[in-house]
Amino acid sequence: MSTISYNDVVESLLKLHKCYRVQGFLSADLINKLDFFSKPRVALTIASLLWIINLAKRNIVGYSDIISMQRRVATFLARTGSDEMEFLRKLLELAPVKLGLDIASTSRRCMIEYQKLVDVIRLLNLIKETLSLTTLTTHIQLSENLRKSRMPCLNDDEMLPSTNAIADTLTKVVHSELENVKELLSDPYFAHVMEVMREKIKANQLRSSDIVAFSLVILALLRQHKEIQICVEPGIDVETLCRKIYNDLTYSGTDPSSSDIYTLYQELSTRTVIRK
Repeated sequence: MSTISYNDVVESLLKLHKCYRVQGFLSADLINKLDFFSKPRVALTIASLLWIINLAKRNIVGYSDIISMQRRVATFLARTGSDEMEFLRKLLELAPVKLGLDIASTSRRCMIEYQKLVDVIRLLNLIKETLSLTTLTTHIQLSENLRKSRMPCLNDDEMLPSTNAIADTLTKVVHSELENVKELLSDPYFAHVMEVMREKIKANQLRSSDIVAFSLVILALLRQHKEIQICVEPGIDVETLCRKIYNDLTYSGTDPSSSDIYTLYQELSTRTVIRK
């Protein structure tokens, strides 16, 4: 079965929205494209739930695994601002069943590929269930078993959104998560880059070049410590996320060499060559 990407989801939901507006099912706009790429917790929530759908389609996870992963996303959402939660609730209004429509007729009316629409509806159902979980349980109750989870973390770039508008927030999330990785703290390069980033974040002086250079350092370190898998909530592989951030920002013209952190990357690269 083919997988559905983050961009596929956005395109399909925007088509649904436009289709409903044209046909008079909606009296006002609910969403716009920018929302999907400017709200970091919304973006990671959608990506994680999309990951669950694709794993289930490939029979990699079962029902109990899906519930476990949903609980993980619910914990993440419990710390989300009201505006981002409200956007997710607005997405639920786009479910065809809300308007008394079936999948086949909606696919034809709105010119959305049938299978993509099926996956989008699965996503909306997961969002609805996950939002319910955030109100039924507390953060503490949900988080107790998260670290013990053996579910595979999202490691497919296609499942992630463009990070250009949210790279700053995502980098802070990565930095916060990495501060708890004891296996890497003994590495002087890791300890140093973490300290430099901590000061930049604290002083609100984090530039795009710093973000890209930091991503490069983390990618280089993780290649040297292949035995360590690190995930950020709600279940995103750090290496995949850093690679996505690096690719997105460099493609848009960001130069990591203008950051003082880039020197660390050069030193790390030299160390790697010497060790080979």
